[in-house]
Amino acid sequence: MTGHNPEKDTEDAGAAQHGTTRDRIVSASFELFLRHGFDGTGLSQILKETGLSKGAFYHYFASKEALYREVIESFFLAPIRRFDIASFDAQIVRQSREELADAYEELPIAVKAAGIDMARYFALFFEAFSRLEEFRDEMRAYYLALLKSLARRTYEQHEIVPKAAEIHAVNIIAAFEGRLFLDAIFGIEGMEPLIATNPEMDEQKRA
Repeated sequence: MTGHNPEKDTEDAGAAQHGTTRDRIVSASFELFLRHGFDGTGLSQILKETGLSKGAFYHYFASKEALYREVIESFFLAPIRRFDIASFDAQIVRQSREELADAYEELPIAVKAAGIDMARYFALFFEAFSRLEEFRDEMRAYYLALLKSLARRTYEQHEIVPKAAEIHAVNIIAAFEGRLFLDAIFGIEGMEPLIATNPEMDEQKRA
């Protein structure tokens, strides 16, 4: 029979509490950085939002900058690190387009479900892209890996020259990213119809 270790239980409980409080700080600060950006968010706002004292805050984070980095890591980098590029790279291009379409469709839905404004989500992304060199490098590496994979497989699976394969790969990603941009502008409910319907003309086309 395995012995019961109260000391280990206490350590585990303390670690869990530490994680819970740290996660709460990160989540609350994410909301603040979304609304105000890094420069517009003061430590006093973070303390008010989380209910922590200054001393308690510094128990978890060395600075506002350190907290900002963890927010960006949690909400922007962690999701792309879960992406299985090896599995993606083994697919035919059509399958990859379908997988990307699903991922890009889910993002604005998840963002809205969390009560986050898509435009502010973009704003925080590009603020971090400008401020944090390591974030910029990792995002570039991620997109470059996607583009290289799509270009290589397009070249191998279709009878086209390398430059055309590269353009095709860029167009795939650009189309999905552009859709996110339009979602930020119009909302995921979609924009109004681009063409006014004409039942008589539609009937003629069907005939």
